[in-house]
Amino acid sequence: MYNTRKFFAILLALLLLLSLAACSNEKTEQNPDDSTVSDNNNLPDEDASSGNEPNDSEDGAADVPNEEDTNESENDGENPAEGTDVDLSAFFDTLSETYEMAATENLDAEMADAFLPGLNDIPLRQSVLRTPMITAAVCEILMVECENSEDAAAVAEIFRERMQSQIDGGAWYPASIEVWEGAQIVTEGSFAALFAHSDAESMAQDFSALFTK
Repeated sequence: MYNTRKFFAILLALLLLLSLAACSNEKTEQNPDDSTVSDNNNLPDEDASSGNEPNDSEDGAADVPNEEDTNESENDGENPAEGTDVDLSAFFDTLSETYEMAATENLDAEMADAFLPGLNDIPLRQSVLRTPMITAAVCEILMVECENSEDAAAVAEIFRERMQSQIDGGAWYPASIEVWEGAQIVTEGSFAALFAHSDAESMAQDFSALFTK
């Protein structure tokens, strides 16, 4: 009986030792994993760090001016009337339909040189030079398109001299001189016009309206 108890006591002791040894091994195997997990948790977050870094390339690109925008801004001062597609012959037809006008004829080069000295020396893209067939009637409609606004200003001066010569006695009759005194000279970019007519002011307004559409 004594030997049996002793045997069981030894057996229990052996089992206890085996159990303790197994627990010790299991704890040892778990420790490396725990340390690995701990190390990974301490690593910096790459996404967070990269999000906080300034992007030099994007900031630099934002500071560089757009060359096309610059080029576009240089054209803002261009006169809109230069190169405008206006048909002067068609506009004269509109005036004829709108206002009561005396019969007119075109000035040829010889007559233009006599009435408008210097005009033949200026290159023109298009021209309408109409003067009345009857001298007593005042219905002179002169419209030209030049190569540039500088030439248009020179033509306007020629028209002004024509107007003044008629006021100074070229028109002969007091009523005709009065109409010439109300004549209108208009420049729009590369265009210039003279309207000697009782409705000259309205004609000038119609002419200017061609360049505001």
